[in-house]
Amino acid sequence: SVATSSPTRTAASFDNEGLILRAAGRDAEAERAFAAALALAPRDPSPAWNLSELLRQRTAARDRSDELLLQAVANGLPAGGDALAGRAMGYASVGEAGRAQGLAARGTALLPADPRLWLLAGRLHLEREECRPALAAFRRAAALAPERAETHAAVGIAALCLGDEAAARDALRRSLALDPEQPQLRRQLSELGG
Repeated sequence: SVATSSPTRTAASFDNEGLILRAAGRDAEAERAFAAALALAPRDPSPAWNLSELLRQRTAARDRSDELLLQAVANGLPAGGDALAGRAMGYASVGEAGRAQGLAARGTALLPADPRLWLLAGRLHLEREECRPALAAFRRAAALAPERAETHAAVGIAALCLGDEAAARDALRRSLALDPEQPQLRRQLSELGG
């Protein structure tokens, strides 16, 4: 049982108790333990992440869950970019494109040097046929990770979305120079006369 007023308990103690309770299927008690840990150590990413993951299962608690995830990332959650991308992709996979896009945008603001988040943000824009913001996100990813073929391929696809065949050819060539084993891209470039 969680004794949130215990002066001798540490945030880590409550966080660990929450993990044990959650594993035992005692979610209400786990939620109280994670909340107690967070109250004692609001800048500790672990209880924020754990509470976020617990609340994510409840549709009505998704906003709070996402805020806790962003809080955990802002406070140094290990692999925070992966956590944000995974959550956003999960939303996109169940048709919650707006929620996914909002989370990806906030993720790029928190972790502006993470090219994967920029690629994800661009893909989510492209899925909604928002070509200009997709291209901007992909260009940012390519600037951050110029050695990654997929960033240039994404720039090429977004340029095509905008009808800019010259920019598309240039980006596709760059992608193929980095990774020649992309037959679909090669075909696309050939169709563009490049």
